[in-house]
Amino acid sequence: MFQKNKSLVPKILLCLMIMAILGTQLAAQSMYYSKRKTDVFKPGDGIRVRVWQLMVSPNGESSPASQLTGDYTIDGNGFALFPIIGKLKVTGMTPDRLTQVLTERYSPYLRDPIFYIEPLMRVILQGAFNQPGAYRIVPTGSLWELVELAGGPTTTCDLKKMRVERGGKVVIKNVLGQFERGYSIQDTGLRSGDQLIAPEHSKISFREVRNTLTFIMTSVLLFYQISNYSSGK
Repeated sequence: MFQKNKSLVPKILLCLMIMAILGTQLAAQSMYYSKRKTDVFKPGDGIRVRVWQLMVSPNGESSPASQLTGDYTIDGNGFALFPIIGKLKVTGMTPDRLTQVLTERYSPYLRDPIFYIEPLMRVILQGAFNQPGAYRIVPTGSLWELVELAGGPTTTCDLKKMRVERGGKVVIKNVLGQFERGYSIQDTGLRSGDQLIAPEHSKISFREVRNTLTFIMTSVLLFYQISNYSSGK
């Protein structure tokens, strides 16, 4: 009997560890939403949906609810396209409100579903990235997660000079410094639709260096000749 119970200990510990990790993540997200109750979904943003439970079809067949789990894009008119229920106007909703709406709309197909909703910010990465473009990320993400979505920085990327622009104006200068202090994307003040721009290191070609040195040497030689000529007089 003791041996059987002993074999269950690792499994119990593993379950407790998983519950602790999930609990920490959910607590962090709950704190974020409690601080920013006025946050609502906007056109161009995204929605990350995770749901647990079985989907039940009218004919009695069931399929994993993971079919609903995924990222959904909000179009320019404020609609997101969901499986089965189709288009849903989500702009103006908070994550909590969308959770309630999805729970109600999927009630004919799901048994006691648990929805977990995260907003996705749209950030435009420009400059010295391997795959520049528009990407969506959770507000609690880090700079490195965002840069990784764009394929990482190029070999000529000047990370120290990265900046954030909004409406053609620089709103955040010391981007790298803030993330090095452990700030998340939301903590830096970066908003959905902002542009993260990474310039390249200044490039000086061999020809430019050679021409510059030649000019300097010629100028020194000319000055020396003029000085000797003046002294000879």
